[in-house]
Amino acid sequence: MTARTPGGTVTETPAPPALGLTTETAEALRRDARRDEAHRRRRLEQILLEDHRTVTLGMRVTALDDERIVLEQTIGPTDVNGLNLCHGGVIFTLADSATGVGANTLDDESAWVTVTSEIHFRQPARIGDRLTATCRLAEALSARRRRFETVVHNIGPEGPVAAAGENGAEEVAVTGIGAGGAPPVVAVVDSLMVRLRPPAETN
Repeated sequence: MTARTPGGTVTETPAPPALGLTTETAEALRRDARRDEAHRRRRLEQILLEDHRTVTLGMRVTALDDERIVLEQTIGPTDVNGLNLCHGGVIFTLADSATGVGANTLDDESAWVTVTSEIHFRQPARIGDRLTATCRLAEALSARRRRFETVVHNIGPEGPVAAAGENGAEEVAVTGIGAGGAPPVVAVVDSLMVRLRPPAETN
């Protein structure tokens, strides 16, 4: 957050913590919500053994570190609607899987589940497009509430295939490159996750 001093200089001050938390508490929660890459990979193996839907839909993990997880899926003939465009539900499922796997690789025992999720579509995808869903922890709101942001990009069969204009899908171009040369954004998903009690804490 930017502030201007009486002398006219601009200084950067930390953004206020969420829900009235002190800055120290907010930072402690965020540190607690992070795990190193090795830990996350161990948890990932455990989760994917039981997450049959993610596996059977052809999603695959292409990147994992202490900051993010990336799932990828190639759009097939059964994923499109009558307009030959990828179903919005397919895009959301990819993002939701990335969010769920991302949230639950940060914890050993607790199960994190979605309470609310909001998706904003930016542009369509088509058969043969490769979509990536990148999930990051956006905010640790409390010991039992975390917010995650997942961004779906279209990296195309051999790279990006279309770029959205300022107003979204109505101005889709065919240059193959998004703003700044990055893959174009297909959708952005904001999810609020809550922590279920581990077995040891239940009655």
